[in-house]
Amino acid sequence: MGVAVGLFCGLIPGPLQVAGTIVACSLLRANIVAGVITTFYTNPLTIIPLYIAAFHIGDYMLPGDYMLQPFGTAAVGTTEWFSAVYEWIQSLGWPLVVGLPVMGLWFAVNGYWLVNYLWLRPVAARLKRMKSRRLARAP
Repeated sequence: MGVAVGLFCGLIPGPLQVAGTIVACSLLRANIVAGVITTFYTNPLTIIPLYIAAFHIGDYMLPGDYMLQPFGTAAVGTTEWFSAVYEWIQSLGWPLVVGLPVMGLWFAVNGYWLVNYLWLRPVAARLKRMKSRRLARAP
């Protein structure tokens, strides 16, 4: 559950990702450490492609035709770049507002099931082996 919360809260704009993850994990009794670590899939290099994808999801879901605004020419890592990212995100509008929760929910559901499958499959296999050994020892 912590991974799912981290995947969802990782798309929260700004520095509130970790705080949102801690609050949500506390309310849902999820693993806070797994949630916080998972939020780091969003960083200055991945946030722009993720927001473009969210914009397109929102554009698909909303009526009307929306245009993706061009990004500025500021160099990555400079203070001008961070302000250009902030202004660009503000220009995305309703498609981003609609697309982010949809994409976050999709990430969370798929992450939850994937982690459960990868985590519980070895446990189930071990239980099956233990059960077969116990049955083999029984007279």
